[in-house]
Amino acid sequence: MANREYERLVTDAGCILRPIDASLAPDPASLEGLSKSAGVRAHLTALRGYMAAAGEVAVSAGKDADVVLVNTISPYGHDIAEGLGVPSATLMLQPAYPSGDYPPVIASNVDFGRLGNRLAGRLAERVPTPYDPVGRRIRAEFGLPPESRRAGQRRRDRAGVPVHHGISPVVLPVRESGRRT
Repeated sequence: MANREYERLVTDAGCILRPIDASLAPDPASLEGLSKSAGVRAHLTALRGYMAAAGEVAVSAGKDADVVLVNTISPYGHDIAEGLGVPSATLMLQPAYPSGDYPPVIASNVDFGRLGNRLAGRLAERVPTPYDPVGRRIRAEFGLPPESRRAGQRRRDRAGVPVHHGISPVVLPVRESGRRT
């Protein structure tokens, strides 16, 4: 699933596009004259709408799936897989788990040192996200018990759900420890 603008990339790769018909950003004309805080709220509103649309597409696409692959902004894919009774795996293109080697993605490229990076990563896991309501809705839709994103992650970690990091050392060098996460 992707926005329609990526259709050619998707189909050229031999895949079927499941389009997300929503915008990640508000109409630029609607931002004219708004204060910075109102503009941020408008962007968050658009992002929440986009995430809701993406969740609907994911549920629909998942009904034909043998496995659900999940990325940083779609952890609700694990809930879809659970509801459908199929396996799931996480695929990351950036360090997304608390690590001493890298700061959390939301911190950009600010390195807080080993302890600071790990603490910032743990804190970032607690920050509410625009996709949290989608996860709650999907769990309810499948009749699954309510569960926070963090509790679900802990449960999947204990169960050994695979997490794969596809990070090129050209883009993000391996630290001296030899580990990426």
